[in-house]
Amino acid sequence: MNLDPKHVNPHDDPSLHEVQPQPPTIDHREPFNDVVKHGDIVVGHQQNRVLSDYPKRVRPAIRAWSIVALALVLATIVYNLVVMF
Repeated sequence: MNLDPKHVNPHDDPSLHEVQPQPPTIDHREPFNDVVKHGDIVVGHQQNRVLSDYPKRVRPAIRAWSIVALALVLATIVYNLVVMF
């Protein structure tokens, strides 16, 4: 076994294995996977992903529609649970 300090094992050298992670840059308009990216390509433009992407005049209608749709889904689930038991 060679204990000479001049002999350096590269597998034990931490400076060779240090990886500095890059901080993620998140763009909410960028597709997060290939399926969404493919859908954008097929449609021909990027679809809106968050409510702030829509025009201000349309946001209240979209918000109301979302609330009504969610309430209907929850009501249907509750109704089915009540009928089942």
